[in-house]
Amino acid sequence: MHALWDRYPELPFSAVAPWPQIIYNGQVDWIASVDHVETWLSTHVGLHWVHWCWSMSSTADPYMCAVAFARNTDSTLFLLQFGE
Repeated sequence: MHALWDRYPELPFSAVAPWPQIIYNGQVDWIASVDHVETWLSTHVGLHWVHWCWSMSSTADPYMCAVAFARNTDSTLFLLQFGE
């Protein structure tokens, strides 16, 4: 049996930034936050598993979003967009 990471190795450039805080009915909507980041990545960076993939962060902070990139310039662009 193969897991997804067996076919798609970790991309070399990673970046960690806070998740966008999208508020609905007074609470953070995590689904909308993930969808927002995925849409932005697909539009500005490229295809998932080709140019970027979700990454495991070394921190256990659930408010931080970790993404790995094929190109260093894309990780910088992501940090400029979502970094504090």
